[in-house]
Amino acid sequence: PSSRPARTWISLAAAEFADRTAARVYGLQTDDMALLWVSSRSYSNTYLQKAYNDNLRNQAADPYDFTFPPVEGSVLVVDGLTDGAYTIEIWNTVLGYVIQTMDAQSAGGSLTVALPQFTKDLALKVKSGTK
Repeated sequence: PSSRPARTWISLAAAEFADRTAARVYGLQTDDMALLWVSSRSYSNTYLQKAYNDNLRNQAADPYDFTFPPVEGSVLVVDGLTDGAYTIEIWNTVLGYVIQTMDAQSAGGSLTVALPQFTKDLALKVKSGTK
């Protein structure tokens, strides 16, 4: 048996974007860790259906051949974290690997993360300490 106490997820993530952006954020967090999912607002059944129908109407060779608009310049703010150093892993959710790792500081209970450009979604693992 481990001597570490079990982690209790205490709340939905207190995360939001610094400015209006074309993405949503969902997640869970404790006072020293957060697991977040960031999704493009265009990454939806409505967008998929519209893009598919547009391709059919335009007689595209492959009606499934379309891309989602990029989400650029998004800055995520996570509140409720203990002040200190954090490591942030940004994950490709389709292929299941880390695409970027960075260190950041939480000050005044807030941690700010500039996200890379993406088209569908990203996952973030925010954990206390640095690598």
